[in-house]
Amino acid sequence: MSTTSSPLVKKIEKLVAQEAKADEKNVKHATKELQKAEKAYNKSGKVGLLHHIHEVKKALLAHFSEQETQKAEKIVSKTAKEQVKTSKHVKKEESKFNNAVSKRQEAEKTLKMARAQHGRTQQMTEYRTSHDMQDTQAGPAE
Repeated sequence: MSTTSSPLVKKIEKLVAQEAKADEKNVKHATKELQKAEKAYNKSGKVGLLHHIHEVKKALLAHFSEQETQKAEKIVSKTAKEQVKTSKHVKKEESKFNNAVSKRQEAEKTLKMARAQHGRTQQMTEYRTSHDMQDTQAGPAE
């Protein structure tokens, strides 16, 4: 689609932005919780728990990134479909417009020819009328 944005695309973008913002808050909250857990672990000195916390953190961040990627892909797909639909509509309307222009040009041509024919007919009528008048003024032929 050209750089136009339909209301549907704007609405979808707004929803995705809101969801992304909510996801970001969730990630920040989860990160804070993980940081607290890491601090608690550092105090206790348990290596296995720290490794597990890092793995959970990575998985959590990857999950949100994957969700955002999927949402973006859906938006791109919907936008592409809308672009194709709009392109077809534009081509259809262009065709209608071109047909209308062609019909108008044909009508103008027909009108011009009709006016020319009317002019010739009027000249012939005037010519005959004037000759008929001359013949009647000259009198009957013997």
